[in-house]
Amino acid sequence: MPSSNVHRDVTRKVYEILCNNFHEFRERMEWLCDLDINEVVEYSVDPDRVPDKVHAVMETCYCGGKEVDIIYCQMPDFDTESTSRKRRCYVKEKKQMRSARHHGGINVTLWKYYLLSAAKFYIRGDSTKSCWALGRALHYAQDGVLSRNFTVEGVADTYESDVHDVVERALDKYVYDYLRRTDVTNLVKEGVDVALNEKPMAVDDVDRVFEPTTSPTEIAENVIRATAYTYVKFFNVVNYIKTNKERILRNVRRMKLISFAGFGGILASIALAVLSAYSHPFSLFSTLPILLPSTALLITWPLYRSIKLGELYVLDVVDKESILTHRARRGVNIITETYQPVI
Repeated sequence: MPSSNVHRDVTRKVYEILCNNFHEFRERMEWLCDLDINEVVEYSVDPDRVPDKVHAVMETCYCGGKEVDIIYCQMPDFDTESTSRKRRCYVKEKKQMRSARHHGGINVTLWKYYLLSAAKFYIRGDSTKSCWALGRALHYAQDGVLSRNFTVEGVADTYESDVHDVVERALDKYVYDYLRRTDVTNLVKEGVDVALNEKPMAVDDVDRVFEPTTSPTEIAENVIRATAYTYVKFFNVVNYIKTNKERILRNVRRMKLISFAGFGGILASIALAVLSAYSHPFSLFSTLPILLPSTALLITWPLYRSIKLGELYVLDVVDKESILTHRARRGVNIITETYQPVI
């Protein structure tokens, strides 16, 4: 959900409302409204034709032949009761390659990646790739608002079932009809307002802004809101990077320079401190050489915190793997997912 026709219709409809009905936005977003919308519309169905992949690695800890919490394999290799007896713990990896998730909440990793890629390509002057990436970002935004599970409150229990494939066909027609019988201008404005009230580079909370649902009306409304939101986030990221490019790159250069000087100073100072300790064992001079470069490293912390990973990716300072890989606990295991996007 939605079908190719609904993806195309929503992508075009929201764009036309943004650029034709909101005159104040038209003035602010003039370059956005000059995009080749036909390319964006066509690429909005691309992830269904050419799916993205994700490589997942699940790490499971075994101790004495039994599956235990992963933390046990991260502890020193001895038994807690007897330090002389080895625990015989080891990690087993299970690898899997699968198609990336579209539904059950917006796939934040791929939505963010394609949104930032669209901005990067636009700033480079590559309009075709920018439209391609933007279309794929819109697809994930539109698909993600549909929950995969349908919950029924029974007398004795609560039942949850994966009815995605059944519900999808009925919802597709509902959303298609909804667009034709309803004035969605206010829904577009709601999505725009959410994006404008956020910081430009705040691109990690989209799944909390548009939570998945199985209500047909709420799905149709959130498809519109999420589409408008994605258009405006793209606009905001491009403008922010263009305006702040020199400042960001200057901070990166400063951080690298101070860090290099700091680490180099620490290594030299350790050698100097060891030598001075022999002649003046209790002299403050033996500690000062280490304190000075260490202080220099502390100075880089505010610079480091001020630079967002997304900014560095758009400006080609870091590669795409930095925003396509994440590692997290899931139950007693650790899952590392590395996305392999088409672009």
